[in-house]
Amino acid sequence: WRVTLTNDGMAMAKFDRVFLAHNAADDEVLAVAYSATANSIFTGGNAGVIRKWAFAGSRQWEADYTGHTDAIMCFAVDANFLFSGSADRSVMIWETSQGYQLKRVEMHSASVQAIIVMPDSGIAATCAFDGKVVVWDPQVGVAGHQVVATYEQPEEFRALAYVEETRTILVGSESGKIITFPVKCAAGSDEAQEAQEPSGGSSVGGERFAAQPKALSGVETPPS
Repeated sequence: WRVTLTNDGMAMAKFDRVFLAHNAADDEVLAVAYSATANSIFTGGNAGVIRKWAFAGSRQWEADYTGHTDAIMCFAVDANFLFSGSADRSVMIWETSQGYQLKRVEMHSASVQAIIVMPDSGIAATCAFDGKVVVWDPQVGVAGHQVVATYEQPEEFRALAYVEETRTILVGSESGKIITFPVKCAAGSDEAQEAQEPSGGSSVGGERFAAQPKALSGVETPPS
């Protein structure tokens, strides 16, 4: 779609172009991501294969990334790295310029539905049908990963967003609610010094994650 502004300031969307990314009839596209660093589009679907496409010019296929054993549900991009979440309950991290897998991480007991990478810290968060939000340090370049915090609710989680201004994770749930998860503040800042030390809070890489988040208008916070 191409979106333009009219003279009166209204936005107008026009269908621009389409290309067939997945040929199989049962391989619907479930996730799409764009990497400015790689100047490529990544698609994933029921087949569990990630496809890389050149964004400029003719939109040609460039590579397949294989390793997941079930459908690709979500992506996140962090500079040269692609994070993929799958119905096989795993998250994989890929280096996009050479196209190789860096690591596989399993933290959930059900299909991973969404991934975000926080641009101000490189910390990742995932949510899944198991009712968990896991905040974790990918530790790209070394073996393993570090779980910073895990939060649970008795319902499936479907979507994630990160509000950088308030350092808050928003989680969409099956019940139609948006739940806010932890506000984190830089260790040593005025906010961190004034805040009471949270019960069950965690820290990593100079960042502190409060176990009890602040409320945002119109959304719910998890019970203490």
